[in-house]
Amino acid sequence: DATKGPHYIAYRCRTCDFDLCPRCYKQKDKQSSKGFGARSIRRDGEQITTWTYFSRILGLALDFWQTMAMAIFCLVITQGLQIWAPKVQGNIFDGIIGYLKDPEKSDGRQAFEKAMVTYLIVNVLQGAFSGLKALAQELVMRRIACIVRLKLFASVIQMDISFFDAMHTGQLTSRLTNDASQMVQPLGTLMNDLLANLLLLVGGMAMAFTTSWKLSILALTIVPPITYCYRAYAKWGRGVNRSIYCAFGEANSTATDAIANIRTVRGFSTEEHEAGKYADSINTALGHGIKNAYVGASVAAFSTYMNLGTAVLILWYGGQLVCDSKGEGMSIGKLITFQLYWNMMNGAFISLGNVFNDLIRSSSAAERVFSIIDARPEVNPADGDKVTRQDIVGHLQLKGLQFRYRTRPENLVLKGINLNMPPATTTALVGKSGGGKSTLVHMLMRFYEPNEGTILLDGKDMKTLSSTSVRQCCGFVAQDTQLFATSIEENLSYGLGRPHTREEVIEACTAANCHEYVSEMEEGYDTRVGEKGIMLSGGQRQRLAIARCFLRKPKLLFLDEATSALDAENEAIVQGAIEKLLVDLRCTVVLIAHRLSTVINANQIAVVHKGTIVERGTHEELVGKGGVYAQLVSRQMSRDASSVMDAKAGGAAPTAGKATEIDQLIEEMEANGGLQMEPEAEE
Repeated sequence: DATKGPHYIAYRCRTCDFDLCPRCYKQKDKQSSKGFGARSIRRDGEQITTWTYFSRILGLALDFWQTMAMAIFCLVITQGLQIWAPKVQGNIFDGIIGYLKDPEKSDGRQAFEKAMVTYLIVNVLQGAFSGLKALAQELVMRRIACIVRLKLFASVIQMDISFFDAMHTGQLTSRLTNDASQMVQPLGTLMNDLLANLLLLVGGMAMAFTTSWKLSILALTIVPPITYCYRAYAKWGRGVNRSIYCAFGEANSTATDAIANIRTVRGFSTEEHEAGKYADSINTALGHGIKNAYVGASVAAFSTYMNLGTAVLILWYGGQLVCDSKGEGMSIGKLITFQLYWNMMNGAFISLGNVFNDLIRSSSAAERVFSIIDARPEVNPADGDKVTRQDIVGHLQLKGLQFRYRTRPENLVLKGINLNMPPATTTALVGKSGGGKSTLVHMLMRFYEPNEGTILLDGKDMKTLSSTSVRQCCGFVAQDTQLFATSIEENLSYGLGRPHTREEVIEACTAANCHEYVSEMEEGYDTRVGEKGIMLSGGQRQRLAIARCFLRKPKLLFLDEATSALDAENEAIVQGAIEKLLVDLRCTVVLIAHRLSTVINANQIAVVHKGTIVERGTHEELVGKGGVYAQLVSRQMSRDASSVMDAKAGGAAPTAGKATEIDQLIEEMEANGGLQMEPEAEE
């Protein structure tokens, strides 16, 4: 929709609420453009048309060609019997009429009885083969539905992290549910109605011409106008149905966000606001659906009137032929037979139109599904040389590292980072939030690929190594600990890749200071933690994440303020356990710290500011330099001393609180004009 404003020309997408100016639209195919998290393997711009959808579904069905062949064989037999049935019915009527004309002759009665026996056999065989056909079709349809969902989820789960940065979770779940269901829904229609009605249409037409070519020519006069209407409706309806699925995807996104953040919604009393957003998306889909219903009903009404008018003409002209020939050239039985064939052809033609409408709706959903199935990550996690834990020494080197997010291509996040991290050492990254510390850790874990520069692991470029095998040797604790809605033990052993014992789990939890509260739970390590670990506190979740690393015994350990959710006492205990882990496993640690108290014992400290490293060295070295880090330490000591004096003046004992966060110190120093950060000189 064109936005309304006096100072700009732009377009706003109803689905993603993304403003797009004409200049951005012209750049939409560029690799750096915003909002394009997935790049399809097909770059020729081909859309999923009705024929493309049909051919790809047929390709999936060929995986079960034996069952498919049985279904088609039964279908052909069933439709052949159905086509033959009107001729037998015509013979029945002719036998009755012949007997009534001359009851003395036995030919009419015998012809009637013979036709009835034949009709009975036809119906029995038709019922048997119809049941077998339904069974085979159901088996194929369910298997294809499973394949589509498996391929869709497998494609989603292997995509780059940048793909998920640009895609909304609700849109992805909508494609996995709504679009996948709508895409496979007409499979039964395709297998049953499309081929069946084609056989009926062709067979009925052939039998109709055999019965009376004059009436057949009259009946075929309605085909061109009806075909034209359905083709025009198909072209128009594809875009409408695509809009409907996009609107449902947006509704699903709204519902996903609201449910996932229900406490925030309830806390700000925005239930009506979220319900209104959901209703807007649903009403958008409803508006497109109503428009489609009116146009579809108009096409159906036109087709019905054409068919009814043709039926009247057939009976009138056929009756004239019977009367003119006195039943010799065209008998009553032949007229009835032709009428049955015409009804068969007409029903098949209408059903094919309905099948075409289903294909139109499904091709719109299939376009969204196949765009994900065909998408490929920029870097396949399985590509490259595989490494094991025994192969990794743990020497990390960053050389001239530069990076910018695809969704923010104008912002250079890392600006030529150079850093050497020897094996079995701890490197602490400190600095203000937004400086690029977390991005640096994510790149070490190969969530993203650098735009320039290299990351070396034991002297080998990480691009030449399998990222999957590298991550299997890594441990990672983020600021927001992610847990699954399973038991505590299952969360601890997630991705472990080897058998484990309960004793190992208890040992890891004891080292992370979480065994005590776990054993106090009624079901112990079998306790389910709820969605995203909602049944546990923030500190409990953080300690479980640390225990997961103890159990994993990684060679590379990345801690994004791993003790941020712990109190002072537990922080000291866990910090001691982490140091013990480093000594026992001799792993390389990269630590992001927001408190100075957690970096003092690091082998080297790197001060990161606006994508560059401004200082590096040990705690003692940096304090001796009198630079930025020394200013931070001095500032914190001054604040701690002030808090002690204030406590004494108030007659209360000073309490041990959490260490002053680096963000607060830097903000205070910047406000006072006492902080100047310049990139360090390259060595």
